Amino acid sequence: MIFKYSFIRKLILVFLLTFQIASAQDSLSNYQEKSNSFFSRKNISIFALSGAYATTLIAGYSMWWRDGNRSFSFFSPEKGEDWLGDRTYMGIDKIGHFYTSYFFYRLSKNLLEWGGYPESNSKEIAALLSFGLGVIVEVGDGFSKYGFDYQDLAFNTMGVGYAYLQDVFPILQNFNFKWSYIPTHDFHFPPNLTSTYEAHIYWLTADIHKLLGNSEINIWPKFLQAGVGFSISDDYKRREFILGFDFNLNEIFTTQNKDWDLLINTANMLHFPVPGIKYSKGRKPEYRLFILN
Repeated sequence: MIFKYSFIRKLILVFLLTFQIASAQDSLSNYQEKSNSFFSRKNISIFALSGAYATTLIAGYSMWWRDGNRSFSFFSPEKGEDWLGDRTYMGIDKIGHFYTSYFFYRLSKNLLEWGGYPESNSKEIAALLSFGLGVIVEVGDGFSKYGFDYQDLAFNTMGVGYAYLQDVFPILQNFNFKWSYIPTHDFHFPPNLTSTYEAHIYWLTADIHKLLGNSEINIWPKFLQAGVGFSISDDYKRREFILGFDFNLNEIFTTQNKDWDLLINTANMLHFPVPGIKYSKGRKPEYRLFILN
């Protein structure tokens, strides 16, 4: 019991140190906006970020580290069971690591910009925090039965990297990653996301209207995007690929209100049920009015 509490304290200290580094970086910037209100957007955005990251670590302890009273170790996959060739989870756990870091980068940046921070500072802090969270989670795994997995950390880093590159090269903003999660069984709150991988679908969407630009053939609706999804079967034996559509919420709900804009931008990282076709090796394509899982 003493070890468990000591371990959690170490995680919290690492998290606070990461956040302190980000705050110090911001204090060295040229941004000088001051607020007389304790509940200013600037402060609220920091509180919200702290809460989101702390909640993630607490959930990690509940799902993965509760019985992690072990010495630090590294994950040693059997031959052929690592990277995307993993025969246990069919690679969807690695895609999950990519998306999680991608999501936290976008969420962090959106919150900081909502709070009044300039874009240049927001993207740097978001990248640092998201990468730091991935490191902390892997360190936590190192003290559990899972072990520290550099491959998971590599996918975390790629998720942060792609999100950051989207802000550097705007053309990449036409290709976004989204996630849907609708479990069919073993659902409880809070959900254990890593025990129900069959309920996950990770999507790469393309904004066809913007890609066509001012072309004369550009009759593609602004709010509708094309999407390619990846999931696994209920028995964890087959990879499943999905062709479908996606809604661009920024084109459906246009607003100048910063509060609603934050909510819409966050919701736009999720994929909502739409018509699609599911492909799986050795099976006929499944045509569905709504792709749920």
